[in-house]
Amino acid sequence: MIKSKSTVAPELTSLSVSQLFDLRAPVLLWDIKTSQLSHNADFSDSYQELTSVSELMPLLTSVSAEKLLQFIGDGVQGGHSFCLDVVFVEPATSCIVWGVALSDEQVVLVFNRHHPIELNSAAYQNLVTLFNSVNAYIWHLNQRGEILFANQAAESVITLEASKNKSLLEVLPLWGDAQRRQDEILTTLKNGIALHGTLEAGHDGDKECWYKVDKIPTRDSSGDVSGLMLLMVDVSVDELNKRALKATEERYREFIHDSSDAVFRIDLYPPVDTTLDATQQAKDIQLSAVLVESNLAMSQMNGSDEISDILGGAFIKNFFSEFDGSLLEFVESSYRLQNKEVSRLFNGEDAFYQLTLSGAIENGLLIRIWGTARDVTESHHYLSALKYQASHDLLTGLPNRAALYAAIETQIKSASEHNRFALILIDLDRFKEINDTLGHDVGDKLLTLIGPRLVNDIDDYQAFIARLGGDEFAVLFPKIRNNQQAVVLGYRILDAIREPFELDGFTAEVNASVGIAIYPDQANDLTTLMRYADVAMYQAKADNAGVSVYRSSYDQYTPQRLSMMNDLGKAIREDQLELYYQPKIDISSGQVYGFEALLRWNHPEVGFIPPVEFISLAEVSNIIHPLTKWVVESSIIQAKAWLDAGYEFSVAANLSTQNLSDEHFVENLGALLEKHQLPAEYLELEITESSIMAYPDRALRTLNEINQLGVALSIDDFGTGYSSLAYLKRLPVSTLKIDSSFVMDILDDAQDSIIVSSTINLAHNLGLEVIAEGVEEREILTMLQDMNCDKAQGYYMAKPMQAKDVQAWLNNEKWYSAE
Repeated sequence: MIKSKSTVAPELTSLSVSQLFDLRAPVLLWDIKTSQLSHNADFSDSYQELTSVSELMPLLTSVSAEKLLQFIGDGVQGGHSFCLDVVFVEPATSCIVWGVALSDEQVVLVFNRHHPIELNSAAYQNLVTLFNSVNAYIWHLNQRGEILFANQAAESVITLEASKNKSLLEVLPLWGDAQRRQDEILTTLKNGIALHGTLEAGHDGDKECWYKVDKIPTRDSSGDVSGLMLLMVDVSVDELNKRALKATEERYREFIHDSSDAVFRIDLYPPVDTTLDATQQAKDIQLSAVLVESNLAMSQMNGSDEISDILGGAFIKNFFSEFDGSLLEFVESSYRLQNKEVSRLFNGEDAFYQLTLSGAIENGLLIRIWGTARDVTESHHYLSALKYQASHDLLTGLPNRAALYAAIETQIKSASEHNRFALILIDLDRFKEINDTLGHDVGDKLLTLIGPRLVNDIDDYQAFIARLGGDEFAVLFPKIRNNQQAVVLGYRILDAIREPFELDGFTAEVNASVGIAIYPDQANDLTTLMRYADVAMYQAKADNAGVSVYRSSYDQYTPQRLSMMNDLGKAIREDQLELYYQPKIDISSGQVYGFEALLRWNHPEVGFIPPVEFISLAEVSNIIHPLTKWVVESSIIQAKAWLDAGYEFSVAANLSTQNLSDEHFVENLGALLEKHQLPAEYLELEITESSIMAYPDRALRTLNEINQLGVALSIDDFGTGYSSLAYLKRLPVSTLKIDSSFVMDILDDAQDSIIVSSTINLAHNLGLEVIAEGVEEREILTMLQDMNCDKAQGYYMAKPMQAKDVQAWLNNEKWYSAE
């Protein structure tokens, strides 16, 4: 393969301008920066005195002037020398011009007049030096194609000695079709017309290479063609890059063509001034936009199988006119839009698209927009259906509890200082009798009639009607004048429900209990509003009053106890709570294996408060979540402390029903175990049977996720929640805790003894262990051992104690052996 030089020969760079001017040929020195010319005497003898490029160009034909300017630019930018034919208008002559860039700002031009330069003269040798510096292969051929001269680069491929009396094509192996090349050279010699910049392919073994070739006729003193100057520049790298780019573009276009997403290009005629107001720019885009490129998906998205049908201005103006807001957003987002869902009317139906736009800006003008559009109509409808199902009751079609909560929160956030609204809860009386007497199908039909009945009666008040579940409904009146109006509306609802319902040929009269809570007079947050309305509704049911407005006297939670709730939050934040630990014993070994963490609160003013009082309050408010987190984290810290001290004790903490509905509980639990580096098997969580059965499906999901962390699970107070065996066996629990109410009297109560024994056998058949609570006597422990009970907990072993007292208990009692 021909190896091209990459630098100018040192001989040329060492020549001064005066030495170049001594060449026996017309020479010009062109200052690119100033467009000034300097020349030697030979040039002025042949042509005229010139000082600037503007004086040179009129002496040349327009074609020659254009070629010279083009090659000057290429030579300076690329560092290449060049050779070309030029024709002077005055005097009318043609000659060969040799040029080389001395620097980025100076180019030397040597004009070959029609008299030959003397061989071996200093001028000739300087010219040879010039040719040798050219980053190209140069041969001078006679009319038969034989080599008369070759520069150093050319001689590195073919020497003159090797090619003596031979044509170049006979000895140069890099052209495949030698005959065609020979014909081209002969044609050039015959017609005397130079060929510049032709791209020709060759081979170096199996590797294909490309050359940019100039064929320039030379003339004798009579002006006749005497030979040919052949210049070859290796452009293989550039050509390979071009072909790779072309292949990439073809693959890209093929990908775009076959894409299921619409891909398009918009040109703006005229371009849009980006300094204008954003709204004006959006309008100008609509007016200027012309769709100039598109794939098939784009045309099919607009009702045509032919791309040409949608190209042009009219379509794009109509297309974008439906996305005014998106165009404005596009402009305001620095001419970028990412996966913006937009809609338009297509074939009489709403169509939805995910639109992405990217603008091209030049000189402060938006000239082009590239875009993609994905048809997401089907997924939009699917997601809309899911969203509807998530916020609506499937039986009645009314908004559900979640939707009601959202509506209340929105109403609270938007309420003005004097805005008053009412929340009304409705519970049907003796609805169970209808289900039991007429069947659930009839009961379901009755539930579906409640909503339309209420809508027809109170539609003028913009009421929000929801079904909360079962036979419980809610109505939110977003604006009431006073509390009395809320009462009137409550009775109006009650009267509407009391009107007879026609149910499959049977006329049913239904009564209801209505509870009312008013914002902000009685409560100013969602949780309290719901609870107060619920309290009022149950008061109405208890009093058989029909309608009841919340009063503090109805509430079992007195203001003092509500104040206690505030204090509980402070107790959590200021670490006023404390955990006591009660040992749990393995009955067969008689050894302690773990502890249950029991919460204690010694109020700084009130004194000791029983857990049953403040925990029940916490469970009806959101404070249960930080309270549970405190208990669980404190249990983890204590279990880790014992483990580090060499005691492999598990610690059991209690969960609430609310925790099972907390979507972040399991995630937070895992984070706490990781934070304190406690292996999961040293933590146990207990959940009451009644809590599990309150929301069994949700409980099952949460318990499975806890189990996957490796945390053990126990059912607390087993026997009090009326759970089904079919459901119980699905739970990922390892232990049942028999409630102390069954255990404490097993010595004297035969029925309790049977219940305990049966529960143990049931648990073992399900693969579960059993722990008995309330063991207060040695005889009870002995009886439990006879029943094959696995574990026990109670005052007989130890009362709950502070963590600092555990070590003394371990040292003095028989329930722990270090071995």
